[in-house]
Amino acid sequence: MKLWGRLPIITLALPVVLSVQSFASKPIPIPSGVDKVGDIYEIRLQSESEFSSDGSSGTSSSRSSLTERVVEVNSNGLILEFDLPLDTPTEDRAREWQFPARVFRSADGSFVLVNAQELISRNQAWLERGGIEPSNCGKWIFTWTAIKIECDPQSVLKNLEPFNLRIEGLRAEAIYAENGALSPSPLSVTQKNNSGGLSFAATMDIDPEVIRNKRAESDVVMAEITGDKPLSLEEALRSRLRDQISGTIKVTIDTDSLGRVVRRVRVYNIETKKENGTIENEDITETVQRELISSK
Repeated sequence: MKLWGRLPIITLALPVVLSVQSFASKPIPIPSGVDKVGDIYEIRLQSESEFSSDGSSGTSSSRSSLTERVVEVNSNGLILEFDLPLDTPTEDRAREWQFPARVFRSADGSFVLVNAQELISRNQAWLERGGIEPSNCGKWIFTWTAIKIECDPQSVLKNLEPFNLRIEGLRAEAIYAENGALSPSPLSVTQKNNSGGLSFAATMDIDPEVIRNKRAESDVVMAEITGDKPLSLEEALRSRLRDQISGTIKVTIDTDSLGRVVRRVRVYNIETKKENGTIENEDITETVQRELISSK
């Protein structure tokens, strides 16, 4: 299991890392009684990637998990606490200053951090323990993976995005979108699943500019890490303008008998035709599962 401070920010064999958030056409409140104070969920994220180009290929994978605890339920929304797994060793927990993080989840699905000051205090202690000067905040380093020295408490919200399975308004023909798709697509109901609920699916075309921007950002970071000549984002984008990028995002969402999302699978298939005729293919499968492990 990999924890947040150890998660790969950039996969060297696969230079695209997408962070996208799903939403249905019109958010609606979670059914009354589904969320109860004290409920604890385990959310597991697994990503498998394959890359091929001109006869060569490579694979990579990552796994991580968080817990989600319902702290408060009211008419305006929920207060949720996201934390490392319950069995996280003390020494590992000491390296992860961003957790636990409490957020207010409003009816429109947005997250607002509510314990920012607590995270600021933990970050300061983390910097002191590691002998890291505050001036290094925001810089990238490389150990066995690329790691950003993050000090902004609000950064935890971006880290939570892949774990967010509170997707509402799911129904046949609802318009579903991904930040990474060229346009939204209507949902189809595929089948009843083993969780006693319905499965929904949608397929969308990849937005080439999103991929291009992500790759350019990775190029800038890699230049910083390796100590090469500084590279601006504009320069990195120019170097990738002739790439012809196409592909699809296929999403499957499983719900249980109460309408809660218990599983989401995203499959990215991306093809890139380089100016010299080389064709690169990337296939990424991201699976997130959410399971109730404690209820009061």
